[in-house]
Amino acid sequence: MKRLLSFVLSAALIVSGTYAANSMHISADEASSVVGSSATSQTELDPASSPQITEEPGAVPDDTPQVSGQPTVKPDDAPQVSGQPTVKPDDVPQVSGQPTAKPDDAPQVSEQPTTVPGNTPQATVEPSATPQVTEVTAPIAPQVTQIKGGSKRVKLYWTEQKDASGYYIYYSTSKAGTYIRTKTITNPGTCKYVKKSLEQNKTYYFKISAYTMNANGLPVEGELSQAYAAKTITVSATSKGARKYSSTAKFKKSPAYKKYAFLRKANYTKSFAIPGMKTTNVAGFANNRMFPQGGCTAGAYMLVSAYAYNGEDESVIYVLSRSSKSYITTLVMPNKTKIDAMAYDGKNVWLTQGKKVVRFSYEMISKAVASGSAYTELAAFDETYSIATNGSYMAYRDHVLWIGAYNSKLATRMYGYVVQTNTTGAVSLTRKYYMAMPNRTRAVSFDADGYMYVVRSSQSNNKQSGYLSQIRTYKPAFSTPAASGGVAKKAYTKKTTIPPRACGSMVYGQYLYTVFSGCKYSKCTYKVDRVIAIKLTSMR
Repeated sequence: MKRLLSFVLSAALIVSGTYAANSMHISADEASSVVGSSATSQTELDPASSPQITEEPGAVPDDTPQVSGQPTVKPDDAPQVSGQPTVKPDDVPQVSGQPTAKPDDAPQVSEQPTTVPGNTPQATVEPSATPQVTEVTAPIAPQVTQIKGGSKRVKLYWTEQKDASGYYIYYSTSKAGTYIRTKTITNPGTCKYVKKSLEQNKTYYFKISAYTMNANGLPVEGELSQAYAAKTITVSATSKGARKYSSTAKFKKSPAYKKYAFLRKANYTKSFAIPGMKTTNVAGFANNRMFPQGGCTAGAYMLVSAYAYNGEDESVIYVLSRSSKSYITTLVMPNKTKIDAMAYDGKNVWLTQGKKVVRFSYEMISKAVASGSAYTELAAFDETYSIATNGSYMAYRDHVLWIGAYNSKLATRMYGYVVQTNTTGAVSLTRKYYMAMPNRTRAVSFDADGYMYVVRSSQSNNKQSGYLSQIRTYKPAFSTPAASGGVAKKAYTKKTTIPPRACGSMVYGQYLYTVFSGCKYSKCTYKVDRVIAIKLTSMR
């Protein structure tokens, strides 16, 4: 009972914090009787043995409180009171003589500045070379080669400036007046401009300058050209009638008709006057110096090409009805280049222009006719191809374009180019065949029976050197070409004398149509101003 009371009192003193180390004293005799040995300053506790009485308080037994000179260890579930503060729990900040280290995510203070982070911009090294400013020389003024007035419009042509980036066009209503910039042309290869919507019968003045671009992409304009003047005029429609003989009856009284049996065998119901020989409306500009050249049939139409002999306007193609032979409209080409020959492959119209051959789709003709306009301008050809020789004459047969060059003295070769269209619609020309041709060949046509009609013509009358005018008929060996691609022309089966200045031909149905340009030559003694239709059988 006394032990229990002593334990309760000790616990109360621990809680109150007033317990003293000498609060209880045990005698040496008591210690000896309990332990059975001499007392020591520190005795090992044995929970299994009976409590030992020592001079110093012993450990509290597991099941019975022990009274000792020192406070017992604080139970796990009750606070311990000791002379030294207990260790601060891990989740409570520790107080120490030195401040704790700063967290990693906050800036550290040090005697030396920290290294600049890698993502801080670094000063770049100064360039080793300083850019040099290149001075741009302003281009000289272009030379205007032609200015022409048309129906409420004026057009200019000039020489291309190789060092230019483009051109500025200015115009005024008076030579010394204010010039207004009316057009900026950004393609230095474009050397033509048409100013439209002008007043009729009025004179306008034009100046042109070239410009180039400096290093900053800004235009540097050169000097202005001198002023060039042109007056707008009224332009007549393209003429439909024959140039020299207004009727068939009058033509049959002509010197040419009387001299040549070829003309007397012709079918004048199918023959027709060449339009535009008196005047042609070339996209709003009048030209009375158009010379006919080639001809071909294309779908429902007959086509006759012509070029401006005076060099003032673009080449044209006159479109006529194949059935009635009446003139419908004019196609104006993108340039002045002479069209020597034409051919039609069922989809495209092919034209020769020097050592190039160009094409445009049949659809262009259909649209031009449907528009009802007096003329339609062709902005550009669909494609341009290089060929082996100048294309003076051309004809189409069985997927092959046959093209040859005129030579007044030497025999030449006509080359056959296979026309192919791939799955994407791209059209290619591949040279595969050749055929020897006589000199002075102007035109070639093929018929469905395998005959070839070769028009040979040179000069305007028989008093001129090298004069010749005839049609030779051949039947080449198209089905048996040589391994090299050569096709034997063989000997001609017939030779027909014709009037001078034959320049083109085409076959339609059972007739050969021959184009003559004699009406445009003053020295031509036997002028023919129409396309003559003659039965094929009479030419074989």
